[in-house]
Amino acid sequence: MNTHTGYVRVGATTIVCLFILACSFGGLIPSFSSSATEGPIIGMFPASSLNEQGQVVDPRFTFDSTAPQITVIAQVDPASQLTDAPLTITWFQETFEDEQELFKHDLQVSAGEVAYSIGTNPATLAAGLYRVTASLEGQTWEMYFNVAVPQLEIPGLENQAALEQGAGGQPPVQGDSGTIPMPSQAQGGGGGCIIEVRPERDLFMVPHADKVRIILSLAGCDAADVELHARVYGPLLPYQTYHLAASNTSPDAFVGQYITLDPCALPGGSDIQGDTVVLTAKVLTGSNAGLSTNGQISITLGLDDMPPILHVNSDISRGSKLKPGKKITLTIKAREPQPGGPWQTGIRNIKVEAIPGGLVDEETFQFEPQKCDAKVKEVKPYKVTYVVPKKPPLKFELCVSAYDHANEPTRECGTFYVGDRWKAILDTRTTGNYGIGGTCSDETWKTTLDLVVGEDGKVEGTAISNLVSQPQCAGEAQQMLSDGMATLAYSNVKGSFDGETFKIRLEQSFIDSDTPGLVNYTLMVGPGPELTFKIIGSTDIPVTIPVPGGGATASATHRIYNVQCVNCE
Repeated sequence: MNTHTGYVRVGATTIVCLFILACSFGGLIPSFSSSATEGPIIGMFPASSLNEQGQVVDPRFTFDSTAPQITVIAQVDPASQLTDAPLTITWFQETFEDEQELFKHDLQVSAGEVAYSIGTNPATLAAGLYRVTASLEGQTWEMYFNVAVPQLEIPGLENQAALEQGAGGQPPVQGDSGTIPMPSQAQGGGGGCIIEVRPERDLFMVPHADKVRIILSLAGCDAADVELHARVYGPLLPYQTYHLAASNTSPDAFVGQYITLDPCALPGGSDIQGDTVVLTAKVLTGSNAGLSTNGQISITLGLDDMPPILHVNSDISRGSKLKPGKKITLTIKAREPQPGGPWQTGIRNIKVEAIPGGLVDEETFQFEPQKCDAKVKEVKPYKVTYVVPKKPPLKFELCVSAYDHANEPTRECGTFYVGDRWKAILDTRTTGNYGIGGTCSDETWKTTLDLVVGEDGKVEGTAISNLVSQPQCAGEAQQMLSDGMATLAYSNVKGSFDGETFKIRLEQSFIDSDTPGLVNYTLMVGPGPELTFKIIGSTDIPVTIPVPGGGATASATHRIYNVQCVNCE
């Protein structure tokens, strides 16, 4: 199992890393010089998990919101001198205006060990950007990963990703942590002088983000100067000469050196994703002068599978209650997470939108991918001002999107209100009677009501409903349980409020399965029945209605409680 050289070191320059790893010469572990890094951590990256053999499974920088866990892995330099200070891995969630620390793991590590920290999914991961740092002996590295939510077509509901995130999406919670020991010495065979150039990979073939790393090796040879030839485009040309110590002290001995290459500095330099670095080497001095590698090696630059990092600061806190004419100033900055992420294609443009309302501002930086220093890696902070219109909606969002040339954008949204915002919880327990078709009972849902009241008493809002327990069915109605019953629903809410009593109806806009269950008929379809409740105390609302087709009926009790105004003055 290979050790890992990592992605980013805060406040330091990426340089050649020399340390120990399992090698391809018959399973041998080569001899390397002491580390040339400026700290004991030599890298970190995210993956889905580690398997029972300690190998990395599914390394990536973007995870689905349903991923059961995310594993962050950090490598400690085998040549480092450590005290008793722990390695601290800290997780953060990046939000519209700030950053929230989630949890941390403190791990006692030894030189050469691989440390891992797991964040588990409590149900559905909240979409967006996350940052993880690793600190040891005064050195700190950082790394970013992204959680993406599939976009859903929900007629009548804007900002679908934010709505789904609000439907129970939560950041990762603290999971397991531990260390993996450095691989033990393996035995293998040798014979004759051999020179080799090969790509170095992270644990279990994770391609490096910002540089190409290779291993230049001699086996069974006298000490020698070795010349590396390289190109991206054009002919292979001499690039640099390295001195390698003798590797002929035993049949199994060989020496190697890690070399970090910037593809932009090579002949015909370019770093556009999919470009290929080509390398060979030959011995210049000693008894084996003139010996060359057996053919060329080609290393294809990794793909950009993570959108830009976006930071948005608003001079008015999201969730605030505003009046027409009020100005909101957003300060926006963005950068590609390299180092700290995968290979990058550069920032293409940034867009600011009001929902509803349309485009507020758009800045385009590049129309096509550019190579090396020509790509836009960072957008310096700039300001965009939005003025609340004279006739505003009761609730609106300001959304900032940052695009690169390869991914869906990073999007940060903040919600603002013109009316009073009220929240309440609605529990629904439903029973269906299908006559000779059987019965279903105790289908239970929990709904979060988010309502906004205008000065005229008009109510608009949304409802996010989650299945708590499936119905218990008898007779032919048992088929309801085997057809993939829905577990999540969104609804638009409309109604009125007189200062003491709400009168609202829900109209379903989205459900995550073709089998909606009984709650649709008693709450959301039609639109559903009018629900009347006062702002003080809880309200139980019994409802019985016919179910279309076959004369069946559905009966429900809706209990509304925790009614409170979030921003009333």
